[in-house]
Amino acid sequence: MTDNQALFAMNNSEQVAFVAGVDTNADTIHDVNGLFFWDPNTGLREILRDGQPFIGSTSQYFALIGGANEYGTRRSGLTDSGEVAVSYQLTGGREVVARWSANVIPISVDSN
Repeated sequence: MTDNQALFAMNNSEQVAFVAGVDTNADTIHDVNGLFFWDPNTGLREILRDGQPFIGSTSQYFALIGGANEYGTRRSGLTDSGEVAVSYQLTGGREVVARWSANVIPISVDSN
């Protein structure tokens, strides 16, 4: 882990974003890492996992942005409004920084 990555972040709204191992085949070893968001009102939500599709590619690796810089200043990858900063490495070598928001409501599109 580098200085600009974190395993978890908490905010003043009592929300938590965290990285955890996910066991996808019911054995005792986690297969992939996942990024999760917990809110005291809405509960636990999965943001993403390693290997999921993302902007026309596949996420090979991700990190919750946060940690401390060389001066000891702490930075959080989670804002008080429930936005999570994530860096991704995609297949093909592209690197992306993205923002996930707890306040965005996903929509579905009816293809009929």
